[in-house]
Amino acid sequence: LAASLAPGGFLICEQHLVSEEEVIGPANPAYRVKPGDLRSIASRLQIHYLEEALLRDPDGQMAALARLVAQRSE
Repeated sequence: LAASLAPGGFLICEQHLVSEEEVIGPANPAYRVKPGDLRSIASRLQIHYLEEALLRDPDGQMAALARLVAQRSE
């Protein structure tokens, strides 16, 4: 994945996270990432922001999300 970014390019990603909690999003775990997956995917990038958390969406529902902002070096 890192090689597909231009030098200095950014990867911005938000994915539903596998969770034991009752959360919104895909019911099939194949469409969710496991904790630590985004960190592994971005291991060759400079990670500016990484969050894995249960968050309340604007409608008041709980979502398990993984968020990442990472950059390829120049």
